Amino acid sequence: MNKGKTCLFSLFILFSSSLFGQVLQPGTLDFEYHRLLLLKNDFDKEAIGTFPSIITDFAPDSSLTWNPWNNYLVPSTSSDKFSVVDPSFGTLFNSTAPRSYNDGVVWNGKGLNSWFTTGVMGKLPTGENGYFSYTLSPIVHYSQNAAIDIPQPIYNKSQYSYPFYERLDQVERYGDESLFKIDPGQSEVKYVYRGIAAGFTTQNEVWGPATFNPILMSQQAAGIPRFNLGFNRPVDTKIGRLEGKAFWGMLKESDYYDSNPNNNHRYITGFTGGYAPSFVKGLNLGLHRVMYRLWERSSMGAKDVFAAFAHTSRQYDTPLNGIITNDEYDQMASATIRWNRPELGLEIYTEYARNDFPGNFKEFGRNPDRSSAFVLGITEAFELSNGNTVKLHYENTKLSANQLQIVSIFSSPTYYVHYSIAHGYTQNGQIIGAGIGPGSNTNVLQAQYFTPKSMFGLTAQAIRFNDDYILREYAGALKYPSEFEFAYSAKYYRLFDQFTVEAQLQYAKHYHRYFVDGISDRNFQALINLRYRINN
Repeated sequence: MNKGKTCLFSLFILFSSSLFGQVLQPGTLDFEYHRLLLLKNDFDKEAIGTFPSIITDFAPDSSLTWNPWNNYLVPSTSSDKFSVVDPSFGTLFNSTAPRSYNDGVVWNGKGLNSWFTTGVMGKLPTGENGYFSYTLSPIVHYSQNAAIDIPQPIYNKSQYSYPFYERLDQVERYGDESLFKIDPGQSEVKYVYRGIAAGFTTQNEVWGPATFNPILMSQQAAGIPRFNLGFNRPVDTKIGRLEGKAFWGMLKESDYYDSNPNNNHRYITGFTGGYAPSFVKGLNLGLHRVMYRLWERSSMGAKDVFAAFAHTSRQYDTPLNGIITNDEYDQMASATIRWNRPELGLEIYTEYARNDFPGNFKEFGRNPDRSSAFVLGITEAFELSNGNTVKLHYENTKLSANQLQIVSIFSSPTYYVHYSIAHGYTQNGQIIGAGIGPGSNTNVLQAQYFTPKSMFGLTAQAIRFNDDYILREYAGALKYPSEFEFAYSAKYYRLFDQFTVEAQLQYAKHYHRYFVDGISDRNFQALINLRYRINN
């Protein structure tokens, strides 16, 4: 590096040290720690049913009663016109197969993977009651993308796509060369006036309280480019706090699905709402819904703009080959309940979701589990006599249908796959919701130990993949047909004066990959993530 570049970099760091911006990058401990702050503190600005990656308008302040890491993840409440997002660099190695969960646009294939992100953010007042804000935090990502064995698809789709569903753009490997891309990442521009916000964003946003496998919106795929309109933060009323917004966006096909240039985009719209009643302490209720369809199928109109607020039954469906299908939109909806007591360090949550239209209330009452999925979780964080904190967390996710739904003429549609909408519920080849994927189930158990300067954690996970497919196609035909995995990881996080270091080692044993009996493999994963703390 020449003297001029060194001087410029030094001035950048010196200038940046008096500024601050905060983004919760997917795949790091930041998101988990922020959720823990919200759990352990009685914070009246907390998000109710949605958890964004850009936390400027939801961030705790310096008056937190519990915060072992002091000013870590506590953004300034001032209206800085310009601040710098903490730069971070990470690298991850997979020995045998891709393994990539809840890391946003980053896709960690077999071999070496690396990424770098930073950015700027700020707030520009436009009068007494309004302001313009921006966050530009792009990410650069590289993946060695080494070769893996993928069964040839029986459908007319790419050899790199998930082979067992025709209408699902889930990429197993991004081509046969190394991967390099630049993405907008966690970026957003918006205008806020009297508490109402309108803007454009590509940030990841988690809907509902689930940590590992949110069903509708998660950090599994790249953020959806979309326009948002709604409350900027929860508003106080006499009966409690209210949260709500709607969005309109575009889903993109990956380069590894099909060769049809006329179906590369899908239109997606949805809304999310939350309610925290004032008469039940710690209760948070959420209602979320999305609708998506092929972009080219018809011209846009008012019915598309308001689709998420309409289309509530099968009166919009059409019979096709004896099966009731919705030939225009696929819908996904969920209701969430989260109850937390900061004084106990306790949080209990659940999410009930559906991915198809109920014909009527009678049908819903008869088969409430048809096309349904569930998440159930519990977190307990308690302080030890030495002042350190232990956090225990368990989460169960069920996406598979039951046997009756499999054999019925009105069979339950597999999650994230739709009969008439190509690509399914994906963005650039990755599932938008739960990363375990269609028809899968999982249990996760995690223990973490926090000190004023560090965190050490252990996680164990069991996943059974795509029960829906194996029951439909091979029930009784294979000796032990399930594809499943056990994964165990250890993570260490350390805070230094100017840097944080995150390191993780993971061992995963995968049985019957792609449902091939007798084929098992072991994957060793190593992760290092470094972050320069501009605000320390």
